[in-house]
Amino acid sequence: MCVTARTIVLACACAILALPGCEKNASREAVLTGYQASARTDESRATLTRNGDNDFTVTCKNAPASIAQQKNPAWCWAACAETLLNSTGARAPGGAPWSQDELIRMFAHHNTNQAAEREGVLLALAPELRDEYLRARQRADTVYNERATANNVNLQFNEHMPDFPGVGALVDEMSMGRPAIVAVDGASNSGGHVMLAYGVRYSIAEVSGLTRRIPYRVTEIMVLDPWDATTKTLTAEADRVSVAASRELAVAWTQERINGLHHAQWESTENSSNNSGSFNLGNWIKNRF
Repeated sequence: MCVTARTIVLACACAILALPGCEKNASREAVLTGYQASARTDESRATLTRNGDNDFTVTCKNAPASIAQQKNPAWCWAACAETLLNSTGARAPGGAPWSQDELIRMFAHHNTNQAAEREGVLLALAPELRDEYLRARQRADTVYNERATANNVNLQFNEHMPDFPGVGALVDEMSMGRPAIVAVDGASNSGGHVMLAYGVRYSIAEVSGLTRRIPYRVTEIMVLDPWDATTKTLTAEADRVSVAASRELAVAWTQERINGLHHAQWESTENSSNNSGSFNLGNWIKNRF
């Protein structure tokens, strides 16, 4: 019998389709509890440990060995910024190492409340941009005040605020070997606290199943705590992280914040979609590799 090339190809295709293989229409749970690839890791700067099929721990190799103890009950953010800035080689005006006192003078002097909001935590990691930020802030305030008391029907003021990096950013920062500040909201409306993270335990999570931009589920955060200058492992607190950033990420965020303030303006509600800036955390991290 004459067998044509077309017959052979069709026979091979049928044989392949008949072979047992990947489960068709596997459940999301089956996929995400199976073997997963870790986040991309710079193993010259970070140590990655696989604990299971979808269970990883990553720690920074060059994290500070200790943290400055906060000098005031409200200065946790300043103690973390002092430690992180000095560990990356940043220097205060005049060339001296950064101190909590200098950071307070720059960002919270004479304030009755010297705790920091999310924006303040990020700004403290980019102190060289403070003056530029203040000029941009003043410019945006001037534009706002020009129409603040006018009839602003169908208008809204847009500062193009970039998104705050959250707990998901920790995985990528730790995987690049970059210690990061984490601000944790207090439980039951109590005050929050800022610490310095040097490692995380995480799993790969379903993208559409999270409200965060980066699809990781963080179960543990290893931190240096400025309250008593000790190391701790956070577990339940992972879901209360309001902002998380390395110095590099904080500088990028601050630059985008300044850019947004420079372009702040009154806009028609019909043409303005939202107040978000153009800063895309996921794209920023992806482009670093």
